[in-house]
Amino acid sequence: MTRMQMAALTAALAALAAGTACRAGSGVKTEMVQGIAMVTIPAGNFRMGTEYAPGTADDTVNRYYPDEQPVHEVTLDAFQIGATEITQAQWREIMGDNPATTQGDDLPVTHVSGNDAVKFCNLLSTTAGLEPCYDETSGKCDFSKNGFRLPTEAEWEYACRAGSKGHFNTGNTTADLERAGWYYGNSGNVPHPVSQKAPNAWDLYDMHGNVWEFCYDGFDETYSAGNYSPDPVTNPYWDGSFNLRIIRGGGLFSAPSECRSAARGCFWTGGGNWYTGFRVARSIR
Repeated sequence: MTRMQMAALTAALAALAAGTACRAGSGVKTEMVQGIAMVTIPAGNFRMGTEYAPGTADDTVNRYYPDEQPVHEVTLDAFQIGATEITQAQWREIMGDNPATTQGDDLPVTHVSGNDAVKFCNLLSTTAGLEPCYDETSGKCDFSKNGFRLPTEAEWEYACRAGSKGHFNTGNTTADLERAGWYYGNSGNVPHPVSQKAPNAWDLYDMHGNVWEFCYDGFDETYSAGNYSPDPVTNPYWDGSFNLRIIRGGGLFSAPSECRSAARGCFWTGGGNWYTGFRVARSIR
């Protein structure tokens, strides 16, 4: 393993299983909840989106996507988010099957839809003795519940950035992406076990690349092709329709520009594929 040595991973998980852990200097706490490492992300605000500035990095990274505009101020309450994408072992423990075609306990689960992720979150919550968040018929979340859910798009970008302002949480170039994630330039066109690349400042792995990750938000097809509003917002999300859900982070076959912290995608919420998975979040307010 190159992203994190197996021995170090085993030791870290053992420490987490014993209670609450904190990586030296990270400033965040991680706890095991029903076998999933959940990182507590502090409340705060950030500038969401991308200011297009041609010439500041190599062209394969510094590509402009209109739906990342305009950059706007976002304020978020504290929340928890999974340190890694949900693995096939974690999925099988709760759901009893493994839908992925390329299989391995430590690989991210794939071939699951946004609807499947919602069902997983509710069953995981019930198993952990927490309050389920979702109405599985509508797909809508009750954020006052303490169970598992998908992160909102704003939570995802805030967590990915971990205070950084560049294209990636490791910097601005393809070489910086190499340290943080699997993309078409280094993946070999196959998914990789989680936690092999460098974590960000908040101990989150694979926020760039490996598999695209479903977020809670639907993609607003009626508003300027999904462009943002310029107004400052607090704890934003959009659930007017879940025909498409936002996906974030890029994947194993993505170009560097698609793996940036601000890059957005969308995918049919009723379908799954070999390059899309998810990680879970929890409200803690």
